[in-house]
Amino acid sequence: MKKIGEFSKYNDYELLYLVRTNVEEAKEVLFWKYSFLIKSRIQRLGVPRIYWDDYYQEGCLTLHRAIKIFDENSMMTFTNFFEMLLKRRISALLRKDLKD
Repeated sequence: MKKIGEFSKYNDYELLYLVRTNVEEAKEVLFWKYSFLIKSRIQRLGVPRIYWDDYYQEGCLTLHRAIKIFDENSMMTFTNFFEMLLKRRISALLRKDLKD
C-alpha cells in the first residue's frame, strides 16, 4: 500500500480512478487538495464567519458528490466542475441563511 504523500504526485484523473476503485488514500488526497479551494470560496463569497464550519462541511459533501458524478469525457476539468458545484451550493445556502 502506498503512503498518502505518494498519491499527491498523481493528477486528478488518476486520483478519481483510484477513488472509484476503492483506494481510500486517493480520496484523502483529493479532500486535502480541495480543502484549500473550499476555504477560499467560502471567504471569497462572503460567508459570515459564524457559518464557516457549516459551509466547509457542505463543501466537503459537495466534493464527495462531484467525485461520484464527474464524467471524465465531459469538456470540463474536474476542478472547474467542482468549483461550479461548490459556488452554486454556497450561493444557495447564503441566500437561505441571509434570508432567515
